[in-house]
Amino acid sequence: MTIDPSVINQICTFVMSADQTNDKSIEIAAEHYAQACEKVNERLDLCKLFLKSGHRTQALRFAEQQPSLQWSVEQLKLRGMVDLWKDAIASFGWERCQPLKSEILNLLEDAYIAEKEVGELIQEYREKSLARAPLSDRLLLVRQLANKDLTNPTWLADIEEFEQALMRELAARGRRALSNSDLDELIEVVQQNDSQDWTVELPQDFQNFLSKAVPIVYRKYTIPRLVTKFKQARRRNHLDGMLEIRTKIYQHFELAKSYSSNFRVKETVASEFKRLSDELSSAENRRKMKAFQYDLQLLQNMLGGQHHREQIEEAFAQAQSHEIPIPPLVVAQMENCFANEKSDKQLTAIAISSLIFLVVVLLVLAFLLYSKLS
Repeated sequence: MTIDPSVINQICTFVMSADQTNDKSIEIAAEHYAQACEKVNERLDLCKLFLKSGHRTQALRFAEQQPSLQWSVEQLKLRGMVDLWKDAIASFGWERCQPLKSEILNLLEDAYIAEKEVGELIQEYREKSLARAPLSDRLLLVRQLANKDLTNPTWLADIEEFEQALMRELAARGRRALSNSDLDELIEVVQQNDSQDWTVELPQDFQNFLSKAVPIVYRKYTIPRLVTKFKQARRRNHLDGMLEIRTKIYQHFELAKSYSSNFRVKETVASEFKRLSDELSSAENRRKMKAFQYDLQLLQNMLGGQHHREQIEEAFAQAQSHEIPIPPLVVAQMENCFANEKSDKQLTAIAISSLIFLVVVLLVLAFLLYSKLS
């Protein structure tokens, strides 16, 4: 249904007018407006249904049919005077209009953004396909499309197809590298495998290749390189960096052992890693103790001052978080502090009660004296 701008202007003029008179023309305009609201809501509901069922493109096309939903809703908002118009409708008893479901426009706006992003990714995917870009690059784009275009199940099928093709390619390259003792190529193949988040089951021949290649690459390249980074972080006294790298080294050890139970690295690498790990553990303990002492001192300062019980308990919990036992003397001080606080509260309560009693007695005496004088 086409919305007549002249009707919108007529309604807005009526709402702003000081002299609102019920006549046939404005009643007809009210009917036209109510019908338009009903039709626009039907279109909005249909767009929402398209979006929920995964047909984003159809929803956007339907929303853009002339007159567009964006334009229609904007017209029916009556330049911000919808509430005044509803008051007039109720006053004169004209046909009531449905509230506009304009919140669906927000869903459409999100759909426009997603559609634009998907269109750009599709264009990039086509360009890479024409240029015969590496399978790994195209697989990355297809995964991005699957995440952005959740309404299109074909991307999941494409991911499976690309992953299987990439596995075959990596297995073939890896076998050649093993045959030619080409460590650089072998490293690249294993790194590509490590960077993938496979969603399909690895074929047996690919698993057989990895069981040979991964221990070799990790022993000769990956773990020694990580130990070198570990050493560099130690020189910079970058404790958090050392912790992160140590975790990665342990993870690579575990993965390599899953392929080869007797996995080992060179003795020089192993001894260097152990030495650095021991130094890291000592530094970790020192930092932990320093933080504990700082929080313990804060707790003791609170026990000697005027602080609420909740603040003290919070400071105690923070000191406990370091998993180092709190000295018994500090615990005793805290318990004594809480006991004193309880005693102070009791004394305060007694004092207040006594004061109230004294005031009551004085009031009674004053009343008796007043009665006697009267």
